[in-house]
Amino acid sequence: MRIRKVEVEEEKSIITGMIVSDNFLTKINSHITAKCFSVEACRIVSDWILDYYDEYSKAPKSTIEEIYKNRSKKLEEETSIWIKEFLKGISDRYEREGFNEDYLFDQAIKYFRIQLWKDRIDKLSKAADNNDLETIEDLYYSSLKDVEKGVDSIHRINPFSDYTIDDIYEFREEQSVFTTGIKALDKLLGGPLDKEWFVVFTGPPKRGKTFMLTWCAIRGVMLGRDVAFFSFEGGKYDTTTRMWMTAGSIVSNYSESNIVDFPYFLSDNESVLTKAYERPWLKDEVETRKLLKAFRKQNRGSIRAVCFPAYSAGMKEIKTELKRMEVVDKVIPSIIIVDYIGNMNAPGYVGRDVYNQNSQSLKALSQERKALVLSATQGTRITFEKQTIEVMDIPEDIRQVANVDVLLGLNQTADEYEEGIMRINVMIHRHAKWNSKKQAKVLQQLEAGQVALDSRIIDAPISDYGGKYKDFKGEADKAKN
Repeated sequence: MRIRKVEVEEEKSIITGMIVSDNFLTKINSHITAKCFSVEACRIVSDWILDYYDEYSKAPKSTIEEIYKNRSKKLEEETSIWIKEFLKGISDRYEREGFNEDYLFDQAIKYFRIQLWKDRIDKLSKAADNNDLETIEDLYYSSLKDVEKGVDSIHRINPFSDYTIDDIYEFREEQSVFTTGIKALDKLLGGPLDKEWFVVFTGPPKRGKTFMLTWCAIRGVMLGRDVAFFSFEGGKYDTTTRMWMTAGSIVSNYSESNIVDFPYFLSDNESVLTKAYERPWLKDEVETRKLLKAFRKQNRGSIRAVCFPAYSAGMKEIKTELKRMEVVDKVIPSIIIVDYIGNMNAPGYVGRDVYNQNSQSLKALSQERKALVLSATQGTRITFEKQTIEVMDIPEDIRQVANVDVLLGLNQTADEYEEGIMRINVMIHRHAKWNSKKQAKVLQQLEAGQVALDSRIIDAPISDYGGKYKDFKGEADKAKN
């Protein structure tokens, strides 16, 4: 049977997961049979891993190299070289954290089901050639039983079985992937943001949405996560330099000086003062390289960025790039960031339906990829004048609100912009109670890429429209229904 390149890459990804992740190996162990792998070298390495797991109840990680040294002598030269090169290519992932094992598990189960059907179809064909009805029926019904086992692992649930109870508690431990690092906001959110959530920031144009999403990307790397960042607004230069600025507190090329004012809270109250600091400048290549090298060394997460011209691409291109990262870079991101919804296209849709379709697709992506998806959308024209953004200020189509798990508002008056102050309010939280009368007051210095210098929880100011800020959960529920 001819083995396609895509099968080789799929099997290499599964073997990588079995080597580096205890949880993935524990979950996939009972699903592996002799027919799961088409590539002989992958079957051999799988046997090594399972032998190790049977003895130590954990993934081998870097120990796989020692196993290879001990067992490779009995292999044919071509197979031995293939395994050696494969292990060399994944050696930097042995001790990595933030591995998106849930997505890889789903993909592995689907792949194993396909391999099972290929084997059974071949046997069914031979039995049909021999007019062997009994064998045909035995193979057919046993195939259904075996394949259903894989289906149950992905989609179907017996809520009260011991297996499901164990799985749910394990899932809960692995589910939280991200805290914003903005203490006041994390407190208002009631805890971390989870896999399979779709989180959206909204605010007027030029209020720092891209910087906020960039901060989330860098924060993800600092937490040891693999991050995919898709820009539908900034080009390669702007996207990259914003990430450098955020990672190293480096002052932009466009600033008049590398001495900039940093805001700070006066003691424990909400009053804000500023103090000038000299920071590295993007114009200083030597210092910038030094800071970026230090960031790489200190943080074990990774990031891949893809830049599309505005309105030129959409969900199809995002999925293609994610698959490329998985196959070529061996990276399965647990955090996916899209900057931003309004600049994505959606072939076949026009007007406000484009917004709704793209927000629906991003929510679906979070569940398909077992990842946290973060994005942003513009507020309406009136948000330029309002002190507090409300749910009804979402542009184009209120149906967008029904697709999000968490909706956050970026609020800033002209004076606050000059002072380096941003106020963030939680407008929707599908999974926790939120307080619409409180906001996170956040200090920023965007000339140096710093979104979250410090923060405080404050009372929400009186809205310019509609009196005291009110709870719009009812409006969100209407949109959902």
